[in-house]
Amino acid sequence: MLQLGLDSTTLARTRFGISPAFTAVESLSLLRRDGTSKGRMQDLIRQVVQERRLVLLEALFSGEWDYVPDALTPQPRRPETDLADELHAIATTSPQRLRWEIRLLLKGTNGGNLRAHPTPPVLRNAIEQGEQRLAERLAAELEQYWHTLGAPMWSSLRTRMLYDIEARAKHIVEGGFGAMLGTLHPSMHPWRENQLRLFSRLSGNVSASGGLHLVPMVFTLSRPLLVADLSPAPERRLPMIGYPAQAGGNADPLIPATPELLGATRARILADLQTPRTTTELSERHYLTAGTVSYHLKILHRAGLVARARNGYRVLYQQTENATSLLAGLKQGIA
Repeated sequence: MLQLGLDSTTLARTRFGISPAFTAVESLSLLRRDGTSKGRMQDLIRQVVQERRLVLLEALFSGEWDYVPDALTPQPRRPETDLADELHAIATTSPQRLRWEIRLLLKGTNGGNLRAHPTPPVLRNAIEQGEQRLAERLAAELEQYWHTLGAPMWSSLRTRMLYDIEARAKHIVEGGFGAMLGTLHPSMHPWRENQLRLFSRLSGNVSASGGLHLVPMVFTLSRPLLVADLSPAPERRLPMIGYPAQAGGNADPLIPATPELLGATRARILADLQTPRTTTELSERHYLTAGTVSYHLKILHRAGLVARARNGYRVLYQQTENATSLLAGLKQGIA
């Protein structure tokens, strides 16, 4: 059980916010090895991380960590933050604060049930280069990740977040801010006796003195995401709670696919699949090995852009409706 101390003054300073960096971190959490299949979006995120060689993000989010450095989700300065400002904040995280966060990541805590885990070599090597270099690399990788996957779908995601915040405002009008907190997720209790309780495997008391930031989440809808100091920390920051956004607002965060994400080769193969074709046919038409074509087809199939069907001894591949719409949009320059 996690308990956030929220007196009436702090409750009055609680704010909603929209953060690209928080949304990126939220989406990356789909890579956790928790034994749960997340479907096509998880496959797409893993594809971006691996193809872009975002080795630090992969090390931080593909394991079984209970915690990732809070530096990746900078303290919001206004209701809607700009990614460039957030990347600057990440890259300039103070060495003292980042050193404390890395220690928490690697060693866990006795009191809060944060477990220690073996450190992947790539992460250990990055840490050994020093806190400043580590902060700069984290910002650079998050920027690559965002511009490849987040930016193409940001308009849709942002619309859904704004819709959710508007819906929460109605709850505040009807029952007050404290009661609204209890509507964010079943694991969160309404505000009572100057406390907000969250059911969690982790435990501890968190002071929200000074304010609390609430951020709608659009990828991980199963549980809230708390960013808070579970033990005394240098340069204390206010806690943030990410909560599952309500569906609605006529915003459908479709899996994005841009020429940059598809890659030139996959884009050509996909465009050639208006007619059903076999791996051998595609290999001959595009002067590629059968193994290379098979690799690209597997990725396109996982992304829901290609369907396959068996015809006797042959396996035929063809565009799905999603791919046809996508290619039409790209051709018009609106995707």
